[in-house]
Parts: sequence; C-alpha cells; structure tokens
Amino acid sequence: MRVNRKKPLHYSRLFSLARGGLLWAVAAALSPAVLAQPRIMAVSAPFQLAVSQGIDDKNEPYLVVNTAIDYRRLVFLKKDDRYESRYRIMLDLMDKKGRSIRGEVWEKTETTFEYEVTRSSTSMSTTGKSFALGPGEYKIRVAIEVEHTSLKYERETEINIIGREKGVIGLSDPIFSVPLKIEAARKPPRGEIVFSSRSEPVKEEYRVIPEGIFADFDSWLGITCELVSPLPQDQGGQCLVSTRVTGTRGAVEFYNRHRIILDETGQAVLCLQLNVDDLALGYHKIAITAEVPGSDRRASVNGRFLVLLNRGMLFEHFDQMYKLLSYFSTEEELAALKDAPPGERMEAWFEFWDARDPTRRDGMNENLSEFLRRLKYTLEHFTFARPGWDSDMGRIYIKYGEPDKIQDRSGSQSSFGRSFQLWYYYSAGIVFIFEESVGTGLYRLVTTRTI
Repeated sequence: MRVNRKKPLHYSRLFSLARGGLLWAVAAALSPAVLAQPRIMAVSAPFQLAVSQGIDDKNEPYLVVNTAIDYRRLVFLKKDDRYESRYRIMLDLMDKKGRSIRGEVWEKTETTFEYEVTRSSTSMSTTGKSFALGPGEYKIRVAIEVEHTSLKYERETEINIIGREKGVIGLSDPIFSVPLKIEAARKPPRGEIVFSSRSEPVKEEYRVIPEGIFADFDSWLGITCELVSPLPQDQGGQCLVSTRVTGTRGAVEFYNRHRIILDETGQAVLCLQLNVDDLALGYHKIAITAEVPGSDRRASVNGRFLVLLNRGMLFEHFDQMYKLLSYFSTEEELAALKDAPPGERMEAWFEFWDARDPTRRDGMNENLSEFLRRLKYTLEHFTFARPGWDSDMGRIYIKYGEPDKIQDRSGSQSSFGRSFQLWYYYSAGIVFIFEESVGTGLYRLVTTRTI
C-alpha cells in the first residue's frame, strides 16, 4: 500500500481589500510603482516572475526578467528610524536541455519608515534585469534569498526568444496583463478583440500576470507578443495577423484578422485587449498567427489564460457560481445572494465574503483566498470531460480543502483489481473513498466513512 503524505500546494494566495472595484494585483510589475486600489484580488506564487523579450535598436533580441515579492515574505530589521530588508536575486539561464549557460546576481534593498507598510498586502518589492540573448528556447530558474535569514524562494519558467534568421517570420510567446487604471470608457466591447501594433510596449499602462490568471469584476485582459518579420521591403512592409480564442470545448469565442504595416526594422509589438466578462469559468486558449502575404512565411504561437472570477459569474453564469458556493455554505447563508436582484448581486457577494473574513483588520480575506485557490486546483487536477469543480473529487476538495492523507489502492491491492483512492480528513472525522472509472483517471465517490 502506497501512502501519499501531505505535501504543500504551491498555489496562489489571493487577497481582497476594503470596498471598491476589484483589480488584479499582478505578477512581476513592469513598472516599479505599486498600485493600491480599494479592493484587490491577486493570485501569486512565493514571488512573481515575468520573463519577456525585446528588440533593441540594432534589431537584436534581449531578455527581460522582472520579479515582484510581497513585503510579508521579506524580513524587515529596525535600523535607526527606519525598517530595512535586503534580498538577493539569483538567475540561472539554461538551454532547453537544462544545461547552464549564464548566471546573474543582483540585490535589492527596501526601506520604509512605517512598520505597518511591511505587513501590508499591497506592498510589493519589484526588480528587473535585461541582457542580450540570441534566439532559441531557454529555461530560467530564479531564486530569491532574504539576507540575515534562511528564507529562500525559487521559481522556474521557459521562454522562446525569437530573432530575424534566414528571412523566417517569428512570434514570441504571448504575455498576459491587466490595466493599471480601470476606466469604463477604455473597456473593450464584449465579443471583440481590440487590436493595435506598436514599436515597443507601453509598460506604464499594464502589469503582467505571468500565469494568465484573471479574477476581477471590472478589469479586462491585455495580451502582447513580439513580431519579427523578414525585412519588409519585399511585400511593402505588410503582415497579416490572425487571433483566435477558444473555450474549453473548442468553441470560438473571439476572432480577429488585421493587416499591419511594419516599419523598416520589420519588428512590432502586437497588442490585444479582450473583455472577458462573458467567458465561463475555466481555461481558455489563444492562438496567434502572423504571415507575410504572397509567401509561405508564417508563424504561430499558442497560450492559455484562466478565468477564476469575472462579471459574468454574477450574471450570465450566476447558477454556476451559486453551485460552487453551495459546496461549503448552507441555503440560509446563501439566501441573501440568491434573492438579490441582478443589479445588487455584487454588493451581496461582498457582504457574503465580508461575513466570512476571519481577520478583518489585516486587509486580507483568507477564506475568499482559500476558496479561489481550491477552485484553481480543481480545474488543474480534476478536469476531464467536465470542469474539475463539477467532479466528485473537485466538489469534495472545494468543500474540505487538501486531504490530511491520501491512500492509493490499485490493482492487486484492492478487490477485483479495481483502483481506489482514499482521502482522510482527520479534523472532520471523515474518509472519502473514490473509485477510478475504467482506467480514465476520473475517480467517482463510492462511499463515505467516519473515522
């Protein structure tokens, strides 16, 4: 019998501040300013990491690495009249086989005169580094060490650096972001992709969300990627760009096709803006294709983003959200939200979660954070023909969280060669027994026992 011991889940912490509009506090800020909005939700790892590429004035590619870490993960020491924290960022650049190519180390010092700032959920320390890097596929490992402590955080990611080689057109991986400032007049129309191209990104307008996780009622999604084309004289500098966004079942949700004119460098930043209010909860795929008219030169890239929360969850998809909340709340607790008219549902939503905020003074609603973390986990691990939250394991996970212990009983270890998995929740005194369905990896709940 193999026993899977409880392991920490390296997923996000989300937080929500006092009343106002929702806005993502995102990963690895491209601008050093920290945005403070009345109400924020964020999904974050131990620290935020964003990698992207740029093209310099000599048409050569370079790598841009940005990190952002929550002040609460640092250690501030009192020095005279201020509080100070120093940390070191170590970057290891590897080829696609994992062989180390280059290392970079830099340091950052954060200083504040108010202790409360060091514990604020909106305080982030950001750093950045850029250096020349030739075309190719790379792995990047970044570690942050907090001085005078044993604290060390690590993350890894990958990037495909494109360049102008042998007349081949190239597209970099898409980068997802949200606007720093939410203005209703700027929000894209529903069902449309607002397309534009620029010579370089306007970094002060958006913040990157590396994992493409969207959880907001009022914001929208920005997507950028670098285009490098053969020198544009042969086709008058023209390039056709097509964008397609599909849902979990392959249905087309957005489509856009634009003809752009490249300058003498043959390089451009493609900028897309999407209103995702209507999209259903779950992962959505985006495919971007660029081609030189009248030739066989073309390139395509794919990406995906995750909608955890949007305006549609309180309107078009309200039944879905209500079902999720019912997994761990009673009908009486949900009555106010269920009976609220559509125009008052957002207020009822906040009141529902405010009543479940265990520490109202620290600006962080741990229960809402945990709910969204569990929701993300079910979509990643229990999605088969149906969304993960609609499976037996997903439903139990959202209600109870991570099991205290998991046991696998498969093949000869169980009767009739069937596969079972047991989830133990000692504090609740319950064990859930799941059976795998015909080798598909999908487990169904067969019985519940007390322990």
